[in-house]
Amino acid sequence: MLRRMAVASLSAAIALGATQSIAGGQPLTFKQLADVSDCEAAISEYNTAVEDLSTALSAYTTCISDSQGHDDCSTEFSSVQSAQSDFETAVSSYQSDCG
Repeated sequence: MLRRMAVASLSAAIALGATQSIAGGQPLTFKQLADVSDCEAAISEYNTAVEDLSTALSAYTTCISDSQGHDDCSTEFSSVQSAQSDFETAVSSYQSDCG
């Protein structure tokens, strides 16, 4: 089952004004703040991609079940392929922006 990633630690850091690093209590640099922002954006992109892929898979599965040989479900399958491509991009972004 597909799961959504949690953003609690990132949101907490941002809510605290990100004045101290999570690990050492030192002030965060602008680069670190940007990194947190990039990671949070990557998590959001990932969560959206998971939802979109899940929706596309559901529509494709429904089409196959209801087809009775009258619909090749190519439109729905195309949506799955597109959503999979977006998911792959989101995973790559998450890996590069969140470590």
